[in-house]
Amino acid sequence: MLNKNIIRNQNLWLLPVVVIFSVAFLNAQNIKILTLDNCLQAALQNHPSQQTFKKSLESKVAATKSLQSQLLPEADLSFQGSEFRYDTYSNETMDSRLQLTWDVGNWVAKLKEVGLAREAIAGLQARQNSLKLIFNVKQAYRGLLAAKKALSVARLAESYVRHHLKVSQQLFALGQVSRLDLYFSQSELSKAREEILTAQSQITVGQIRLSALIGREVTSGDSLPFPPSSTALVNMSPEDLLDQARQFNPLLGVFKEQIQLLNIRSNLVKKSRWPKVFVAGAWVYDNDPTSGGNYGAVLGGLQIPVFDWGSRSYRAQSLQIEAQALKSAQQTFLLELSSELKRLTNRISYFRNLLKLKDQSIAQAQKTYDFTELNYRSGLASNTDVLLAQKALIEAKYSREKLFFSLQMVGAKIEKLLGNKGVRE
Repeated sequence: MLNKNIIRNQNLWLLPVVVIFSVAFLNAQNIKILTLDNCLQAALQNHPSQQTFKKSLESKVAATKSLQSQLLPEADLSFQGSEFRYDTYSNETMDSRLQLTWDVGNWVAKLKEVGLAREAIAGLQARQNSLKLIFNVKQAYRGLLAAKKALSVARLAESYVRHHLKVSQQLFALGQVSRLDLYFSQSELSKAREEILTAQSQITVGQIRLSALIGREVTSGDSLPFPPSSTALVNMSPEDLLDQARQFNPLLGVFKEQIQLLNIRSNLVKKSRWPKVFVAGAWVYDNDPTSGGNYGAVLGGLQIPVFDWGSRSYRAQSLQIEAQALKSAQQTFLLELSSELKRLTNRISYFRNLLKLKDQSIAQAQKTYDFTELNYRSGLASNTDVLLAQKALIEAKYSREKLFFSLQMVGAKIEKLLGNKGVRE
C-alpha cells in the first residue's frame, strides 16, 4: 500500500514538470524569428511610398508612349464652303480635306529621348526612396535591438543592486553597517527598476516604429537576431567610396538625367523652327456651270515658321541657364558627398579604437567592482563605494553596446550614400 502511494506521489510530482515543458514548447512555437533581411523585404513590398514611386514611373512610361505618337503625322479633317456671285450667275463650292502633317523638328531633335530621360529620373527617384526606406528599417531594427540590450543591462543592474541590498541587510542585522546604508541601497534599487521601465517603454516605441515600416506587427514574442556586420565597405578609403558613389548614387544620376533632359528640351525649342511637311487629299463639290464640275485634288507643301518675336530664343536660353545651374548644384552635391564620406570613415576609425578601449574599461570596471564588493563584506569599503563601482561597470557595458550600435549605423549611412548596397530590386 505504501509503495502505491509513493508511486502515486511520484506521478503527482511529474505533472508540474510536464505542464512546464508543455507551456515552454507552446511558447517556443509562438516565437517568430524576424531577421533584418525579412524586415527589408517586407518594407520594400509593403510600404506605401514604394507604390507611389512605382505609379510615378508607370505614368512616365505612358507619357513616353504619348511622345512617340507625336512622331507620327497629325491628321486633320477640314471642311470649307464658299459662294461666289457674278452678274449673270452664282457659284457654290464645298471643299472637304484630309491633311497629314509631320513636324520635322520633333524627328530631328529626337523627341522620344525626352520621355526616356523622364523615365530614368523616375526610376532613380524610386531607387533613392528604396535606399531611404532600407536605411530607416536598419535604423529601427538596430534601435530595437539596442533597446532590448538596454533592458538586459538594466535588469543586470537591478540584480546587482538586489544582491548588494541582500548583503547590506545581512550586515545591518549584524550591526556592521548603518541604517542609512540600508536606505541608500533600497533607493538605488528603485532607480534600477525605473531604468527597466524606461527600457521597456523604448522597446514598445521601437516595435511600433518597425511595424509601421514593414507593414506587420512586431511583438515582444518576436526574436530579432543581431545581423552580421559588414566590413567590406567600412574598410574602403574615402576615394574608393566616392568612386562607387559616382557610379551608383541615385541623386547623382538624377542630376545627370535632369541636365540631359534640359538640353534635349532646349534642342527641341531650337528645332521647332524647322518646317512642317504636309500632304492632303481633297474632294471639291463645284457647281460652277463654266467648270468641269466636281473634282479631287492632292496637295503637299511646307509650313515654315518665320517670326515669333524671339520667344523661342528666350525659351532655349532659359533652359540652357537652368542646365548650367544644375551642373553647379551637381558639383556642390559631389563636394558635400566627398566630405560626408570622409567624415564617416573617420568616425568608423574612431569608433573602432574606442571599442578597444571600452573592452579594457569593462574588464577594469569588473575587477574594481569585485574588489570593492569583497572589501565591503570585510568592512573596508562603504556602501557608496560599492554602488559607485557597480554603476561604473553597468555604464561601461551599456556604453559599449551603444558604441557598437553607432558603428553599425555609420556603415548603413555609407551604404545609403553609395546606393549600390543592400537594395533588393
